[in-house]
Amino acid sequence: MRPKSSHKDLPPKMLRRTRVLKSGKVWESFYYNGRTTEGRRVEIPLGGDLNEAKRKWAELECCKAP
Repeated sequence: MRPKSSHKDLPPKMLRRTRVLKSGKVWESFYYNGRTTEGRRVEIPLGGDLNEAKRKWAELECCKAP
C-alpha cells in the first residue's frame, strides 16, 4: 500500500473530514474507508473524537488500538 499523502497521523484506511461551519467553528469527523462484498467503496462513520475513532477503527481492522 502506498504511503498516505495527507493526514499521516491517522492509521491506514482512516479518513478525516473537516468542514468550516457558518458560525466559524470547525467540524471534524472520522471515517473508516472500507469495501463491500462486491468491492464497492463505503465510508463507515467513526465519530468526532479521535481516540474513540481509533478504537472503532481497531475493531473494524481486528487489531490492537494504536
